[in-house]
Order: sequence, then C-alpha cells, then structure tokens
Amino acid sequence: MEAPPPFPVAPDFKLPDATGAERSLASLMGPKGLVLVLYRGHW
Repeated sequence: MEAPPPFPVAPDFKLPDATGAERSLASLMGPKGLVLVLYRGHW
C-alpha cells in the first residue's frame, strides 16, 4: 500500500484524547501552528 500524497494543510478531524474527550485539530492549533505526530505500532 502506498502512502497518500502530501498536502499543504491537514483537513480538520476529530479524535479522542487520552481521557476519551473528543479533540479537533482546529481546537489544538496555536498561534504558531501545530506539530502533529502519529505513531503506528504496538505498545
């Protein structure tokens, strides 16, 4: 499976945080932007 092509701006989406509260990408964005890191693997 190939990775999707890169895009300049990530679309807004919602995911649960560590406590189960739903967070949107826009709600986490600060004045200097946001660094988003997604881990895929086993703990």
